[in-house]
Amino acid sequence: MKKWLMICMTLLFLSGCSLTGGNKPQSSSSPSEQPASSPAASPTAEVSTAPTNEPSATPVKKLTKEETADAVVQALKNKDIDGLRELIHPTKGIQFSPYVYIQKDTAQKFQKDKLPSFDDTALYVWGEHDGSGETIELTFKEYYEKFIYDHDYANSEKVGADEVIQTGNMVNNIKEVFPESYISDYHFSGFDKSFAGIDWASLIVVVEQYEDNWYVVAIASSQWTV
Repeated sequence: MKKWLMICMTLLFLSGCSLTGGNKPQSSSSPSEQPASSPAASPTAEVSTAPTNEPSATPVKKLTKEETADAVVQALKNKDIDGLRELIHPTKGIQFSPYVYIQKDTAQKFQKDKLPSFDDTALYVWGEHDGSGETIELTFKEYYEKFIYDHDYANSEKVGADEVIQTGNMVNNIKEVFPESYISDYHFSGFDKSFAGIDWASLIVVVEQYEDNWYVVAIASSQWTV
């Protein structure tokens, strides 16, 4: 009986120890005690300071009236149609006249985006031949060779500053058609001495101002006429 009593007391003692001893449960941390999050765990958006690649408008280089006329002649010399288009008046376009008398109602006229190329095979009516009155019907390339750049006008003998240097019996009405224009006359006094100067020739470039810049509005040929 005493032995059984000793066993019971021992068991009671051990059970009491198990209730008061052992690992205490960990309490949850307060929000202020939470460890700081790693930068890698919560990345923040970076603000780029690199320059943007947005296209900006390229300013048009302003040319004087003389520079514009020279640029037209140079584009003609180089057969640079794209360069010539950029020099054409934005609203009036460009007129071509085989003589200094411009038939304003019938002269061949093109807007800058409609100017023919040298590969264009279409026939255009450019006016009438002096003397015969026959219709001048040519492709743009043929007209260029006969009535525009038939001589090296980029290296002409003289350039008339707002004047037509020489005329035959053909009436010059350029200033009547384009009263606010500036005229550059690229002139040769002649090529063969035996002709006593009647083989003179000019390329006349007519420019007008538009929004603080100058553009070509007409190109005329001038030579001895009967």
